[in-house]
Amino acid sequence: MSPTEGSATKEMSLLTLNEREAAKKKTRIRKRDIGRVRVMGYSIDLPQDDVVNALRRNFSPCGEITDVCVNVLSDNLLNHFGFIYFLGGEASADKALKLSGTDVGGWNVIVEPYPFPEDADWDLVVIVQGYDTCLGKREIKKMLFDHFSSCGQIWHIELRESIDAACLSLYGEGAEDKVNLLRMHFNSSVLFKQRDEGVSMS
Repeated sequence: MSPTEGSATKEMSLLTLNEREAAKKKTRIRKRDIGRVRVMGYSIDLPQDDVVNALRRNFSPCGEITDVCVNVLSDNLLNHFGFIYFLGGEASADKALKLSGTDVGGWNVIVEPYPFPEDADWDLVVIVQGYDTCLGKREIKKMLFDHFSSCGQIWHIELRESIDAACLSLYGEGAEDKVNLLRMHFNSSVLFKQRDEGVSMS
């Protein structure tokens, strides 16, 4: 690492787009610890809260629910399928599958398995702040690429000037652990935002 690069990165911190203090309160849940099922069968013109609450009520005996995701589309109708996320991994998901066809407040829920792929935790986005913003864009991207390339394959680096941050898309086995080792070097907080369709793991 050159002297210029060292001075540019010495105060670097890695953040998610979520509030740092809220995320510090507990260890981040990894996808391999989460069971996920896809649910269907509800009328898409029902209120979102009614569907979400009914699903939580019906599936809570299967395990601790971290999130119920039923998206509202641009026409104000619900997507025809949603997702339920459980702590307890596939054991909770297996219990949920047994409830397929049961009545959920006037409609019969259809439950399908939808596990995360084995490499789900390999794919993450890291938000970086604290580098020298006076450097040119090309210099910043090269510095970040050189610094984080040992953590995995870097798909994309985007500079977000409005918040003085860079967004790195990484993929690779053990990528998160490797980034955490860099956090120890900089004595900074390292949190992550993972790509996934509508899942919340806060």
